[in-house]
Amino acid sequence: MKFNIIVMMLLAVSVTGCKTSQKSAKQDGTPLKGVQWNLKAIEGQVIDELTHVSQPCIVFYENGSFSGNFGCNAFFGEYYQKKSKLELTYKGSTKKLCDQMEMERLMMKALKKSITQFEIEGNTLILYEGKDEIMRFEDSGIRVENN
Repeated sequence: MKFNIIVMMLLAVSVTGCKTSQKSAKQDGTPLKGVQWNLKAIEGQVIDELTHVSQPCIVFYENGSFSGNFGCNAFFGEYYQKKSKLELTYKGSTKKLCDQMEMERLMMKALKKSITQFEIEGNTLILYEGKDEIMRFEDSGIRVENN
């Protein structure tokens, strides 16, 4: 009986893995993936670099996952991209307590919005919910090996 339960759980995980790979991002020539994007603004509010422990950032990987840092805690999730369309699914984060937690709250709230598209202008990545700019990032110059 225990063996059957384990087999069923493994089967469920493998089926979920297949669904995730179907929603993974497709390479279409955009420089979105493999770049560490440093946060510069949330909903038009410029981010003060001195208010957090480390640089808030996000990285999009070839396999359809993303990860980053709120300024203290790391976060992760999945995304689907087709041309300029973008869907983010925030999955979770670490739970460290830091002196400055406002950046954490702002960025987590922004990541949970219905991001629908992105635009890259020069070295700037802009994430939108409809026509509203949600977050603005700048290319850090750091390239990240994809997962």
